[in-house]
Amino acid sequence: MAQFIHLTDKHRLGMIRRNGITARPVFGRGKGVFATPVTRNFLLFYQWLRELRRSGIQTVYAVQFRLDDEAEVVIGRYNGERVTTTAADAVRLFMEHKT
Repeated sequence: MAQFIHLTDKHRLGMIRRNGITARPVFGRGKGVFATPVTRNFLLFYQWLRELRRSGIQTVYAVQFRLDDEAEVVIGRYNGERVTTTAADAVRLFMEHKT
């Protein structure tokens, strides 16, 4: 099973504990959840944490969750092109991408 991390504000943590992570509208592209694969290299998702802090979030919590390897996910850079693939393939692509 592919493992992912979702970063959230402390104010949403209680809701996540009660209801789980729920998809929200994503910039006119339907609903989704922003997450990154679990990795030992913190720097691969540090920029995401920086952007959350810049938007005013003070205390950030990481929620780790699993998806079946064959689950369909959409991957891509924040403002870039998106690609639909499986969760396992998304992890592989993320780990291969260095920039």
